[in-house]
Amino acid sequence: MGKWDHWVDAALLNLVARRLDKFSKPVWLDMSCNDGEVESFSEPGPWDRSAVEIKMEGPSLSKWLSYLPKMGNETSTKFLNDRQNMLLFSGNDYLCLSSHPAVRKAASSASLEHGMGPRGSALVCGNTSYHESVASTLATLTKKEACVLCPTGFAANVAFLVTVGNIITLLSTSKKKPPVHEQVAIFSDEFNHASIIDGIRTAEKQGEARLFVYRHCDVSHLKHLL
Repeated sequence: MGKWDHWVDAALLNLVARRLDKFSKPVWLDMSCNDGEVESFSEPGPWDRSAVEIKMEGPSLSKWLSYLPKMGNETSTKFLNDRQNMLLFSGNDYLCLSSHPAVRKAASSASLEHGMGPRGSALVCGNTSYHESVASTLATLTKKEACVLCPTGFAANVAFLVTVGNIITLLSTSKKKPPVHEQVAIFSDEFNHASIIDGIRTAEKQGEARLFVYRHCDVSHLKHLL
C-alpha cells in the first residue's frame, strides 16, 4: 500500500493547489438515541427468514423456469394461478436486517423525528451527523482510518474504479489526460459484475484507463494479455 498511499497524498496536494478540494460538512441532527434504547436479540426470530421465504405467482414462476437450460431429465411442470412457496437467494438482504424488529423500530422513530427522503447529495447538503456516525462506526469496526458511504454496492464499485482513473489524471506529467503509457491498465474477467464493468468503462471513456478483458477464469489468457 506504500505506493498507493503516495499516489493518494500527491493527488490530494494537487487538488488543494488547484482549489478543487471539497469538504462534505454534515448537517447536524439531534442524536437523541442512546445505547440503552437499542434492542438486542440473542436468538433467531421469525424475521430472520422473511426475506428469503416468499410466495410467487404461478404463471411468473412457469415463465422463469422455461428460461432455464434443459438437462433432458426434468419433468414438465406448469403452475397456473396458485402462489408457490419459494426460497429467494438473489436478494441483497443477506442478514435479513430489513425485517428485523429493532431496525424497523429505529427507522420508524427516525422518520417521525427527522422526516424522510434525501435532502440532496452528500456534497451539497445530504450529509448528516447520522451519516458521519455510521461511517466512523464502520471504520472502527473494520479497523480502517476512514469510511465512505455509498448508496449501493453498485455505486461503490463504480466510484472506486473511476477514482483510480482520476488519481492518474491528477498525477499525469502532461497536467491533462494521461498519455497511453501513464494510463491505468485494468484486467477484468469477462463475467465480472456489471458495476465493475461500468466503472472501468467510465474511466476508459475519460481517457484514464485501458481495459483488457480475459476469458472467464482463464489464467493462460490473462498471462497472455499481461
